[in-house]
Amino acid sequence: MQRRFLVVGEGSFAQQCAEMACCGGAPAAAVSPDGSLEAFATSVGVPHVRTREALAEFLTQHPVDYLFSLNNPLVITAEMLACVSGLAVNYHDSMLPAYAGLHATTWAIAAGESKHGVTFHEVVPDIDAGRILLQRAISVEADETAVSLNAKCFEAGLELFDELLDRLNEGQVATRRQVGRRSYFGATHRPLGGGFLDSRLSADTLERLIRSLEFGPTPNPVALAKLATTDGVFVVRE
Repeated sequence: MQRRFLVVGEGSFAQQCAEMACCGGAPAAAVSPDGSLEAFATSVGVPHVRTREALAEFLTQHPVDYLFSLNNPLVITAEMLACVSGLAVNYHDSMLPAYAGLHATTWAIAAGESKHGVTFHEVVPDIDAGRILLQRAISVEADETAVSLNAKCFEAGLELFDELLDRLNEGQVATRRQVGRRSYFGATHRPLGGGFLDSRLSADTLERLIRSLEFGPTPNPVALAKLATTDGVFVVRE
């Protein structure tokens, strides 16, 4: 009997992972606040909901074996977790416990990290704090930008999710607690000075800040790198 799963998330990453999960499980529903999983839900004939309240109501009536939280903006509560008989798993784009929270790639580049990574971990009421299932390290190049490191995390995350599904199907998933120094960046975290370049900082620091705030064609959720001059304020892209 196929195990029933539910996917909560947004964007192409959540959609591709949901399609991969169908090979070894039976989807129960899809949840995406932005509607990006609605087409997937329609294609496999399951309900689609958008809100945390609707998700909670669905789980109360239809418990599942697995919950996959993939690029998910909704907080999964303890009450929701009680409706998951197996594992509730979250994807995070860092090597936890470092860079928990939001926009991990931006903060890693700004800090001058040479290594980054992705993690699948158990969902617990505290954000990004559950036991680790799988991790994969990623190198951070000297010219890395937020958009390029996000792309690396995307690809590594898909490959690691495929491995996770294999382990779940084989019953060979092991967990380990998070070890090391935890850092956390929330929705209100912004670069010092709000992205304005400060000439008192080193050239290396300023260059890293600019790269960390380069999101390419996607919306920038953190801040723009800016330079204030006597002629006005200018956005700095490189």
